Amino acid sequence: MFYPGDRLFGLQGPIPSIRLKVLRGAMQVADCMEQWIGAQPADGRARMGEAIAEAFGLAPGGWWPGKPDFLDKPPYEWENKMFSEAPRASLHRGRAPESFNDLRQTLWEIVG
Repeated sequence: MFYPGDRLFGLQGPIPSIRLKVLRGAMQVADCMEQWIGAQPADGRARMGEAIAEAFGLAPGGWWPGKPDFLDKPPYEWENKMFSEAPRASLHRGRAPESFNDLRQTLWEIVG
């Protein structure tokens, strides 16, 4: 996630990778969404869900496949095979990387 700046580019300190920058940006967007949802009436979460579905070309509510069955058990009872059987989100399949930027712009318009 980091590259040594002094050897490669003559800079002091580590250089963050693109992967780290993308991860940090996505985490900031998710945090902003959660803060906005918490300050809204009950339909705030549904409005964000609609924006996500629209940005990725999914049916409303189709962006989250549901919770896996093993969540009813305590974590110490989870087994590796349970993770394989869990529903998987398909937001990234066949989507251009710019889709997230479009989503971020839409969310900023909603948040104001």
